[in-house]
Amino acid sequence: MTRRVRTFAVAVCVGTLAIAVAGCSGESVVSALPTATTPIPTAPPPQSAIPTGSFNLSGIVSEATPAGSKPLAAVDLEIAVCPPLNQAAASHIKTVTDANGFYSVSNMCPGTTYVWLAKAGYKASPPRQCDGDCLHATINGDTRFDIELVRQ
Repeated sequence: MTRRVRTFAVAVCVGTLAIAVAGCSGESVVSALPTATTPIPTAPPPQSAIPTGSFNLSGIVSEATPAGSKPLAAVDLEIAVCPPLNQAAASHIKTVTDANGFYSVSNMCPGTTYVWLAKAGYKASPPRQCDGDCLHATINGDTRFDIELVRQ
């Protein structure tokens, strides 16, 4: 009994994407394919589980009076931001209200943050919610957080 063996070889050149095929008779068939013009997509860099600060917190600090709220100028505020990704030197930003009682800080992360405030002769209303004269502000996008102080 005679046995025939056939060989079959395939060569692929990645750089030009040419494919060469050698059949059983030894002849070669070459097929050239065009070079890919679309870059191979790569996976995006991993995202941090810690949210980055991209929201603003602002509001009016006012005094509760029998005639209604009166804006308070020169109230010192210290607001906890989302470290370390907010590019701030520290985890708190300090600001002071303007003549209309307005304040604004950026680089806030979603969630609950702390707002400490100080003005001689005043305290927060409602009473403090943490150490010092501090209130909790909930950040959910750009957030308006008005604060009312009462005379001590």
